[in-house]
Amino acid sequence: MDEHFVKWSPELETGIIWQDLQHKELVEAVKTLYSAIATKKPEEEVQKIVKFLYDYTVHHFSMEEKYMEEFNYPETALHVQQHQSFVKMLEDFEKERAQSKILANLSLCNDLAEWTITHIKVD
Repeated sequence: MDEHFVKWSPELETGIIWQDLQHKELVEAVKTLYSAIATKKPEEEVQKIVKFLYDYTVHHFSMEEKYMEEFNYPETALHVQQHQSFVKMLEDFEKERAQSKILANLSLCNDLAEWTITHIKVD
């Protein structure tokens, strides 16, 4: 796997410990998904990773949105929209993945990684 695919780095840290730990976990999950697809792991294993990523993301976004509301973050509505967009992207990814070839799946995985890193940098 390309070591530069997606990587946690200090510039992604928000300074909010629980959020940074969860962001790091999300980055690792996307990296694990990419690796599983690239190395042609069994379908059950890939589905397990996608399910974890989906469930973890929904949980993380819920916590993050409560935190933003509690501290009256001015761009809460925009972030909620972005979160909904990512959840939809994961749902679409799973539908597309089941019908696509490995290169298409890797491309979709790259899109997930790019969104994750970009969103973390904006938070």
